[in-house]
Amino acid sequence: MLLVAYTLGLGVPFLLLAGGIGGARRIARWLASHIRAVNLAGGTLVIVMGLVLVSGQFAKLPQLFNFLPLLG
Repeated sequence: MLLVAYTLGLGVPFLLLAGGIGGARRIARWLASHIRAVNLAGGTLVIVMGLVLVSGQFAKLPQLFNFLPLLG
């Protein structure tokens, strides 16, 4: 089941881009023109998550997002 979820998570964005659904070309152009900011944001997120893992605070993350079931 995890393999199916991983495969869908990896493949669906590429299928949407290929199909041009929902202005994917416009979004892809915007991302391409702002690639520096996208890379900085992604890199920062990776570093922060690494620090959270190393510090042992990863188990506390679900407590920060316990309001999400209330939204749906």
